[in-house]
Amino acid sequence: MSHFQEQGRAAYKCKDYAKALDLFDRAIGRMPSAQLYDNRSACHEKLDDLSAALSEAKKTIQLAREDPTGYLRAGKVLLKMEKRGTAAEIYSYGMRSIKHVGQGYELLRKAQKDLMNELSPPKSVDPLTMLPPELAVQVLEYLSFKQLMNACLVSKEWTKFIRGNPDLWTYLDLSGAIRKVGSKFISRAINIARKRMKRAYLHNLYDADKALRAISTQCPIEDLTLRYMLLPPSEMPKCLSALTTLRRLHIGHKVQILIQPFYDMLSAASNLKVLRCDDLVACHSVPGNAGPSEKMARLTDLDVTWQHFVAEWSVVFGGLLGRPVYFPDLCRLRIDGPMQSRMESTHLEHFGSLEHLELRAQLNPIRGWRLPPALRTLHIDQGNAKRSVLFEVAIVDPECWPTPQLEVLILKGMQGAYLPNCLQWLDNSNSVESPVHLNTLFVTGCALRLPSDAETAAQVVRAALKHPRLGSLTHLSFEECSFCDDTVIGVIADTLPKLQILNVSKTDITGVGVKLLVQSGSLKELIVNDCRNLGHDAVVWARNQGVKVECSSSDVSGMGKKVRY
Repeated sequence: MSHFQEQGRAAYKCKDYAKALDLFDRAIGRMPSAQLYDNRSACHEKLDDLSAALSEAKKTIQLAREDPTGYLRAGKVLLKMEKRGTAAEIYSYGMRSIKHVGQGYELLRKAQKDLMNELSPPKSVDPLTMLPPELAVQVLEYLSFKQLMNACLVSKEWTKFIRGNPDLWTYLDLSGAIRKVGSKFISRAINIARKRMKRAYLHNLYDADKALRAISTQCPIEDLTLRYMLLPPSEMPKCLSALTTLRRLHIGHKVQILIQPFYDMLSAASNLKVLRCDDLVACHSVPGNAGPSEKMARLTDLDVTWQHFVAEWSVVFGGLLGRPVYFPDLCRLRIDGPMQSRMESTHLEHFGSLEHLELRAQLNPIRGWRLPPALRTLHIDQGNAKRSVLFEVAIVDPECWPTPQLEVLILKGMQGAYLPNCLQWLDNSNSVESPVHLNTLFVTGCALRLPSDAETAAQVVRAALKHPRLGSLTHLSFEECSFCDDTVIGVIADTLPKLQILNVSKTDITGVGVKLLVQSGSLKELIVNDCRNLGHDAVVWARNQGVKVECSSSDVSGMGKKVRY
């Protein structure tokens, strides 16, 4: 220890901090050390020069990173400067930098612990001890079933409270189950619910048949979803026959059902209103005229998907759609099949209540089709078909498919079809004087056939859009239609004064067409994805005019001439 350092310490003890500071300065001038910088920091601290004290503490840390002296001094100064968070960071950094031995480390650890106790909030109070039980139940009802089960892990009191309230178990939702759920948990849930369980989502079960049997016999289930489970073919109809309260059934993925058990299931669930089946398996051994044995008087919504290739349409749904007397109240029908399977002509005219029809598959020519006159929505999706054969055969008798109530017409995958043919659905109204006007028309991939060289695409489109049932059109899509350019866009803007949403993605629209549409005054949303001739400045301009514009491009080459508006 130098002579100046000894004199400085003596002056510090006598509280002559200015003299001590001068002596420590002279000692550092001869031989600087971490201890001397710490002494000088202490003097600045006593003289209330906290910034200088913190600067000297930093120099102490720089000279001796594994010595706790600098970290302790810096933390003390920061606390005086009311920077507790920074002090806590300094203490943590010091504990990571120095060795975990010695008195200095223990002093640093104690300083950090005391500071963290001071910074930590007051001891939390269990809300279940503060809230009335009724209010606590109302709060917990906002949680999902999985979150409720996680809440049971908080404490024994939470577990007891949640398991003691049947109102929290009205919906058994196992959709988030990562591990397989055992029968013991299902039994406990049924006992807790006390006949109040109205909805169930069964997924990832050990004994699926036992769980389904227990729920069907013990709970008044109205809404049931089954997913990822293997059930014997005869088990489903047995359980559904016991569920007289069931109104909605969703058979999800990985629950494969053959056609005849599917029909048996329909017969068993006599009170069912909504049925959705995501994985129907077609079997050639089932005769085409097979069908339900009981009348499904309450069924209003049927949504069926078959995943496997079947050559004949009648094998899949011939019996189902050939017996409309069994579905007198069917309002919505959706059938989704693999795109390599073809749907044959189908007769639906006797489904008097059918208002919404959606078919997703390759369709054979339209001759022989029979559609119900009450139909309001017709949605046909042929996927990415290279060529549509839907309108290849001339329609002999359009009286067979009148659609006077049609409001929404969606035709996707119409590559090779012509626009006038797609609009034939509107031509016949079965002698109805005032058929309903369409509000939505989506046609994807269709083309135009010009009658003569003198007639342009714009003239053909104008004649088509002048159809008396298209005057009130608000939603229009000509996506991927090769004839759609700026002249056709001008016709659309001029012919459809009530148009609000337009989709002309994958067409030749440019900024000129965008300006025509925006200036029409009624347009609210424009979809122009993958329009290679459209410049970004036109999109920005349209948005500035208050029009919502969806614009994206999958073409990374950026080729194509961009026309400004």
